[in-house]
Amino acid sequence: MKTIILFACLFIFACCAFGQPSQVEKDFESKKASYTFEHFSEGEDANSGYDYLFYKSGAKIVKIRSIWSANYSRQLRVEDFYFDGDLSLYRKFTAASGLLNVLKKGKNAVLTPEEEFHFTSGKLTKWIVDGKPKSSTDPDWTKTEKEILDQAKTQRDYYKWLKEGKF
Repeated sequence: MKTIILFACLFIFACCAFGQPSQVEKDFESKKASYTFEHFSEGEDANSGYDYLFYKSGAKIVKIRSIWSANYSRQLRVEDFYFDGDLSLYRKFTAASGLLNVLKKGKNAVLTPEEEFHFTSGKLTKWIVDGKPKSSTDPDWTKTEKEILDQAKTQRDYYKWLKEGKF
């Protein structure tokens, strides 16, 4: 009986909306083959570093994936930024360190969602943490919105530095 309950709970969790691809991600995946893909690696220190994957449509960046890894950690930190002119979606994940080579090639892998942030016209419209929506009246809403928009701008600007080898 406990096994049936466990499987039922797992099924419900697997079917919940959190962690499921959003329309932004589905649109990206449907056009992924048409985008230019560029990969850059940058060491943070002797034991850790970042991999950056940039997807472009012409000169326009449509997605940035940042992957942090360390030889002392069994977990990767993965961040995805999706752009449609402005930032439209930002998602934070973790993944098993064994998936690093797969992810660096731009392939899909099982990621564990932590947070997701949806934007419309430069405004945070939905914030989900561990599958639960946060209220727009949350005292951190405005601060978080600004921090993520600044981070997205920095990531886009960083592409130029990586491209020119100025890091």
